[in-house]
Amino acid sequence: MLWGGLLMLVALVMLFSFVGGHARVIAAWAGGIGFGLSIDELGKFITSDNDYFFRPTVGLLYIVFVSLFLTFRALDIRRPLRPREALANAADALCPTW
Repeated sequence: MLWGGLLMLVALVMLFSFVGGHARVIAAWAGGIGFGLSIDELGKFITSDNDYFFRPTVGLLYIVFVSLFLTFRALDIRRPLRPREALANAADALCPTW
């Protein structure tokens, strides 16, 4: 759980600190692995006897993943870019980091 949280923190710091495709790819990998390591320990932390194979954990995992999916679908609103967003996208496209 500790390493998962640390990797998710590294991903956030990279996304806030760097611009470009390379930083996004590394942050996506670090965040994904960190989230996987954290969610892997869910069964162990919701029981009083640290039962790693607690059966209701599977249902909770489905609830987490479906909730994340629905949340990101709701946040994916199609709208025209604002002028500042278009300028930032153009600047990022002009200076590729690959």
